[in-house]
Amino acid sequence: MPQTPRTLSGGRYELVAQLGSGGMGEVWRAWDHRLKTHRAIKLLSPAMAQHPQVLRRFEREAQAMARLDHPNIVTVHDLVLEEHPPFIVMEMLRGGSLEDWLERHGVMPPALALRVMAAVLEALQAAHAQGVIHRDVKPANVLLTERGVPKVTDFGIAHLVDSSRTITRAGPMGTQAFMPPEQQVDPGRVDGRADVYAAATTMLRLLTGRWPVNAHASVFEDVLFSGIDPALLPVLRQATAADPDDRPPTAAALQEKLALARDSVPEVPEGATLVPHRDTLLEIGPPPSPAPVAAAATTPPPETSLDGSDAPLRLPWTQLGLVTAVGIGLAVVLWPGTGEDQGAPPGEPGSGRLTPPEGPEEPEPAPQPADQAADLETPELPPATPPTARTQPVRAPKAAAAQPDPEPDPEPEAAAEAEPEPEPEGTAPLTLNAIPFAQVRLDGTALGETPRTVVVASGTHRVEFRSADGAIVLERQVTVTADTPQTLCVDLERDAPCQG
Repeated sequence: MPQTPRTLSGGRYELVAQLGSGGMGEVWRAWDHRLKTHRAIKLLSPAMAQHPQVLRRFEREAQAMARLDHPNIVTVHDLVLEEHPPFIVMEMLRGGSLEDWLERHGVMPPALALRVMAAVLEALQAAHAQGVIHRDVKPANVLLTERGVPKVTDFGIAHLVDSSRTITRAGPMGTQAFMPPEQQVDPGRVDGRADVYAAATTMLRLLTGRWPVNAHASVFEDVLFSGIDPALLPVLRQATAADPDDRPPTAAALQEKLALARDSVPEVPEGATLVPHRDTLLEIGPPPSPAPVAAAATTPPPETSLDGSDAPLRLPWTQLGLVTAVGIGLAVVLWPGTGEDQGAPPGEPGSGRLTPPEGPEEPEPAPQPADQAADLETPELPPATPPTARTQPVRAPKAAAAQPDPEPDPEPEAAAEAEPEPEPEGTAPLTLNAIPFAQVRLDGTALGETPRTVVVASGTHRVEFRSADGAIVLERQVTVTADTPQTLCVDLERDAPCQG
């Protein structure tokens, strides 16, 4: 069995994790190295790609989605037929499908189901206006964004009304539980009313959790429609009629009928939402690691690790080398920790200068703190033990940073007294938000995940937003006026302020 290639289009797309598979092929999460973003890539299986008819159907799916520009339809970015296997590049959605929502939460409250169907029917109406009939509307083909926006996907068996109808395929095309009777007989001669039926059976599935097999057959009506809100029952019965002429003629007409029932159903219960919890979002992880050559140039050697800290913090010490590290240790030795020792001449006890203490070397000389004693020993270590010579002085900069120059003690005290002098003129609440969710830092302090509201002093503050996978980092400055609430919201993917 042929293995799935790890990269596509000359290395532009790197396949990271498989999201699903079916009779036509596989769907993968991929990293776009050129645009630095995640994509969903649908690969046609090599066996299917051998059949010209299947290849035309695959091409037709991409064409059908590409000709539709609607906020409730998944966006197609590219179609590549020249490579083996052929593939479609689509936007990456992390919220799962409506079928996934049902598995996590159970049946959907009527008011929430009405919101879903309003978006789905708007998408179908836009598709029908472009001559595209979906023919496979079902909960599994409606995906959710991180903000809970429904988007219709998988136009794999979509029928282009203005295209050739010479379709030769054994059996019906679609999913039988949601398929109208005319599509089971002749899938090539359906119109928009087939999608109206499928949308109604999709809503039945959301409201009851039952599979709406043969919803058009009166013998099943009592079972399938039991428990439906009385305001919705007649609308759904009409939309699932066996005769297409008895259904609402368009998706827009069905939407109008459902909208009239909106005021008669209970409000959405507290806590019920389409916005997926971050724990249920599809895990996309960080972008793939760079090529091994690039990684070797930026990854520090193991001995430079500073007690398990991140690599960027270790890089400067590695670049400075052993000589600089030893020099930092000597600088700390030159500057003692107490004021009374400062006046001692070199070589006398308590001076903390270059001359080491008399007598045999001890691991922990009594006159010096443990860290300074380690630093005193560092210059005399043999060259054969570079890790010891590196790791001991690296801890010293914490002390050196507090007192960079050998100045008299009164100056640090003055600096300590000067800290409370700049009194803030006032404070105000600042709300920080990002789309999608992001980790936020304010003036270098981590606040956690957005949204966050904090009370800050008036003035200019620096804010950093970091996406969950770490791939996107945006920095902003915000000026706060006393007693004036302010909100800063950024769209990570567009690198722009939030809209609406």
